[in-house]
Amino acid sequence: MQTYRLPELLTEEIRNLDRRIGDYHAGTITAAELKTARVPFGIYEQRTKNTYMVRIRCAAGIITPRQLGVVAALAGTFSAGRLHITTRQEIQIHDVNLDDMVPLLTALADAGLSTRGGGGNTVRNITASPDAGIAPGEPFDVTPCAVELTNRMIADHGSWLLPRKFKIAFSNTADDTAYAAFNDLGFIAVTRDGEKGFSVFVAGGMGRNAQPGTLLHEFIPVSDVYLVAESVKRLFSRYGNRRNRHAARLRYLWNRLGRERFIQLYDEEKKLLVAEQPQRFDHADRYSAKSSETVRLRPHRQSQEFSSWKSRYVIPQKRTGFFSAVIPLSNGDVTASHLQLLADFLSAAGDDTVRFAQQQNILLRNIPESHLPGLHFIIRKTTPWHDQPAVIGNAVSCTGAQTCQLGICRSRNALRAVLLALADDTAAGDAAAHLHLHISGCPNSCGQHLLADLGFAGKAATFDGHRYPAYTVFAGARRNAAGSPVLGRKMGEIPAKALPPFTLAFIRHHAENRGSDETFGQYLDSCGFDVLSSLVSIHSRIPSFDDDPSFYRDLGTDDPFSLDGRGTGECAAGLFDLVHIDISRMHLLREEVTGTPFDASAIATFRTLATTACRALLVTRGRTVTNDRRAFDLFTRHFIDEGLLPHRFAATIAALLRNDDITEPLSRDIVALTFEVDRLYDALDDTMQVKRPPSRISNLKQHDKEVR
Repeated sequence: MQTYRLPELLTEEIRNLDRRIGDYHAGTITAAELKTARVPFGIYEQRTKNTYMVRIRCAAGIITPRQLGVVAALAGTFSAGRLHITTRQEIQIHDVNLDDMVPLLTALADAGLSTRGGGGNTVRNITASPDAGIAPGEPFDVTPCAVELTNRMIADHGSWLLPRKFKIAFSNTADDTAYAAFNDLGFIAVTRDGEKGFSVFVAGGMGRNAQPGTLLHEFIPVSDVYLVAESVKRLFSRYGNRRNRHAARLRYLWNRLGRERFIQLYDEEKKLLVAEQPQRFDHADRYSAKSSETVRLRPHRQSQEFSSWKSRYVIPQKRTGFFSAVIPLSNGDVTASHLQLLADFLSAAGDDTVRFAQQQNILLRNIPESHLPGLHFIIRKTTPWHDQPAVIGNAVSCTGAQTCQLGICRSRNALRAVLLALADDTAAGDAAAHLHLHISGCPNSCGQHLLADLGFAGKAATFDGHRYPAYTVFAGARRNAAGSPVLGRKMGEIPAKALPPFTLAFIRHHAENRGSDETFGQYLDSCGFDVLSSLVSIHSRIPSFDDDPSFYRDLGTDDPFSLDGRGTGECAAGLFDLVHIDISRMHLLREEVTGTPFDASAIATFRTLATTACRALLVTRGRTVTNDRRAFDLFTRHFIDEGLLPHRFAATIAALLRNDDITEPLSRDIVALTFEVDRLYDALDDTMQVKRPPSRISNLKQHDKEVR
């Protein structure tokens, strides 16, 4: 089984990345330029210098046992064997050296896996409910739609040139277990008069200025999924803000345009797409692999812990006699050796046996009841939380300050401290089995704290002149798409050290006071919000540094809390960052040659200056080049021939294409060209396009000044 089709250009794209890494080692490109090439490949630098994380795309969270074994083996070969399951159902390999990237990516491709689109301004991993296809009561299996849409999106060049990341999710019921209503684009399975289809939400998102999505369609047939998704993507690409990454997500475009104008533009994009007569959206079930009817897993006897584990983590499927089981991982972390053990155990069970879940767990599917004891035997070796309440298995944390450049607090340590506290009261934990606890190391919501029943976002706070780690508390997100999706309510702030006792106190109150037929939302409305407010008030108090310095250390550390090592986030690194890099370099080179002697050294700089100037704006035309001649040719075609620059510069470019000697007159033309590029750059709108030729600058005296 191949879970999604690799794009045809992937091999060449990996070769291009290899060349860029070589250029970086040779010193011909900067670290910033390399970043724009590696981040769209899901390669992020960690806090430890020269170590990288690689994020592997798993459409709908699917990975086969064979692929699982390959990933485990590669992690053991190219890293220390540390892996991480993400909230977008992907798997990350940590601590990889840059020189090992291309062999790693090539080996993944051989196994039918890719990291392309794991970061940057791209269509990110398309997620789905992990129990899609096996859940009792679901209208239909959404897996084939998520996989086929992945096939379409990753094969399209436009999916890698977006203003910012673009996230899509599919939920199999109105409970919205894939958080579809909180993605840029979300599909929630429904049926109408017996026809399979989706309600569609648009412009949701987490992080800065988070908001739930808005209903775009009450119903579309399954056959329209690609038409809707591609039209929204094209609208986003055409009108999204490319200048300001902090206002670049789809929700900002929705808010700026307003519903009426957004839908008008969306309908226009759909008409254009329909006129192209795209291939029919093929969502056949062949993309959803079925487990073997006769599995040959080695049975084991039931252990003493088996019944407790089964009641907490085993779920009956709609297919009689088959079950799914959650493997609760600590912070989503798993070792290569444990992953290999699991892959070996499942090798005879069929391809559709593993899904990564949004709770950073592994969901095993299509397991015959007779083989559950054997599975329990393996899971006991895989995770330390196998015998703990399900609230622990549902808990989520981002990587936080331990590895993330943007991390403020060590959210992994915080979650571990909370889980250890909950482990001391299993009765309260079992009573809160379906409660979702999420922790983010900063306000960016990678830990999805705004979607949690109880969520925390890390921040730096100060008391009496001393900085300490703290968390903002959120509660009460409503994910059911049948009503209006609601983000968690802000309840206040507490120091990091108070997180475990605060959480334990709340869960104990929940266990003792929630009615037997009362939902968690009803409990919050009746008394839970008041209890949280009271607990925040109690636990927000912090002693002075002299009285208790432990409050001024992050959880799990002995050093004073500090923001040292926090860097610039790489999530937004994309092709359009190259524009800013090249424009800045052009300014430096122009300053270097201005007022200096015209000699052999200056001549080489002039040619580099010309290449940089011509290359700078090509990204706005969907072009990226590293070859000088190609840059000159495309610059002429897109900017001079289109009348955006004076035609006299065609002769300048022609001379460079002929590789003529750089004379003083030609050098002056090159400098003048750079000022014209500046003028075009300044004329770009927020979508990084020139809507009309800007007015000519009448006084070119500055441009044509003598270069000495």
